[in-house]
Amino acid sequence: MLDDKEMIQAILQGEAIDTHTSLSLIRNCEDMVIETPQMMLAFYRNLLHVVLMLSLSQKKDRSRLFRAKNLLKKGEIEGYWHSFPLSRAFFALSSYLVTGTHVELDAEQLERERMFFEFGHHSVDSDVIRPIESVYLSLSWLYLGVVSRNETLIRAALKLTSFCMHFCDKTGALFQGLWTKEWDYCPSILYSALFLLFSVTSCLFYNEKMLEMKSLLFQRLQEVQKNRVDLLILLFEIGFQRLIEGKPSYPNFSSDLVCHDIDVSLGFMRYTFQDLHLACTACGVNTGLGAVHKHAIHIVSFGPHFYPLSDPRYFGIYRTSNGSKEGFKDLAIQHGEERCRFQGWVRLISPLLDDRSKQCFSSVRPGRQWVFFDMRVEGADIQLNVRLNQCLQTFPLAFVFFVSADKVHLGEGRELLPRSLEKYQGCATTLTLEKEGKSCLLCPQFMGEMEVIPLEGQGHFWSADFLIAFPLTQALTLYSWKF
Repeated sequence: MLDDKEMIQAILQGEAIDTHTSLSLIRNCEDMVIETPQMMLAFYRNLLHVVLMLSLSQKKDRSRLFRAKNLLKKGEIEGYWHSFPLSRAFFALSSYLVTGTHVELDAEQLERERMFFEFGHHSVDSDVIRPIESVYLSLSWLYLGVVSRNETLIRAALKLTSFCMHFCDKTGALFQGLWTKEWDYCPSILYSALFLLFSVTSCLFYNEKMLEMKSLLFQRLQEVQKNRVDLLILLFEIGFQRLIEGKPSYPNFSSDLVCHDIDVSLGFMRYTFQDLHLACTACGVNTGLGAVHKHAIHIVSFGPHFYPLSDPRYFGIYRTSNGSKEGFKDLAIQHGEERCRFQGWVRLISPLLDDRSKQCFSSVRPGRQWVFFDMRVEGADIQLNVRLNQCLQTFPLAFVFFVSADKVHLGEGRELLPRSLEKYQGCATTLTLEKEGKSCLLCPQFMGEMEVIPLEGQGHFWSADFLIAFPLTQALTLYSWKF
C-alpha cells in the first residue's frame, strides 16, 4: 500500500494509483456509519480525498468513479446535517468533479466576510470561528469556483480569504490560540493551509497583501516542525497548480479584499504598534480572550482556567455570536494608530463537563460565572484588568497566561526554563520573559498568589513554554497586570 507521498508522486507522474491503496480509501468511506455531525465531516473529507485523487490522475478508472458516485448518494441519504458550510462545500466539489453536477451552495457570508462553523445549532460551539475549517472552506469554494467558472463563489472565497488574514499577525506569525482549542492545535497544518490559500489567491488574482503574506508564511513554514502532513492540502496544491497553469481569466476582485481590524459582530479587535501585535476576542468556546506578540515573546492565549490546570477542557470562555452587532453591543472597542481599548463582559465555561451527547463537538457547557475584562493599550504598553462576578468555592479558578519564551526570571534571582521539573508557587511577583535576546515584563498589580509551570512546548498548549497562573479568589476584586 502506498503512503501519502508515493500517492502524490504517482498522481504527478500520471501513473495509476495502486489498486490496494485506492480501493482501501473507497472502502473506508463505504464502511463509515454517519451517525453524528463529526462522522459526517470525516466522511466528506475522506470522500474528497478519493475524488481529488481520481480527478487528478491522468489514468481514469470507471469502476472507481462509479463507486464514488454511490458514495455521493450515501452522503446525501445518511448525512442529513446540511447546516455545516464545510461539509456542503466538500460535497459540492466532490459532486462536480465526479458528475459535473452543480450543487447549490449558500455562500452568503455574515458581516465582515467570515463564516461560522455551523448554522443549525447541532453543536454547542457552532456560532464561533474555527481557523482551519475557515481555510479549508475558502480553498474548497475557490477551487470549485475556478473549475466551474462561478464568479459568485470565487468572490465569496476571496472575501473569506481576506478574513483568514486575522489568524496571523502582520509578520506572518500565527496567533496560536486564537479561536483554536488546545486539542485541535496543529501549527504545521494551519501554516501549510494558509500558505497555500494566499499563494493561490496571489497567483490567480493579484493582490499585494496576499503576495506579502505568502512570502511571510513561507518563511514561517520553514521554522515549523512538520510533524504532520495533510493529504488534503497536498491534493489541493496539485489541483490548483494545474488550474493556474491553465491561466484562467476573471474580473479583478482585488478591490474586494479588505482586512478589518475591528469586527463588533464578532467581538474582535486586532492592533499593531511597532513590535507589538495583539488580537482580542470575546467570542469563543473553550478558547481564550486573545493572544499577544511582543518582540519574539508570545502570550499565545490568556483567559480563565478552572483547576486542574493540566486539563485544557477547563480553560476558556463561552460566548457565541448571533452574526450581528447586536450580539456584542455591550462591548466597548476603541481603536487608533497608537492606542486601543477592549472592554466588556464574557461568560466562562462550566466547570462541569458533559460527555453524554455524541452530537456535540465539545464537552463544555456555559457556566454561571462572568468575568469583566478591560485591556488598555498605549503604544506598546498594555494594562489588563479583570473582575469576576462571583466565586464558586467548590470550583477554584485562575487567570492564566500561556507564554512562549526561552526563560522566565522571577524578581531579581530565580530563573525557570522550559521542559524542566522546577516550577514556582508563591507570592505574585514581577516576571521577566526572555526570548532571542529580547525581554518584556509581566507585572501583577495586586497582592496574591502565582504559579509558573514549565511546559513541553512543541505541539501542546499552543506551543507555549510556560503556564503562568494567578488564582482568582475574590468576587468583584480587581486583578490587574501590566506587560
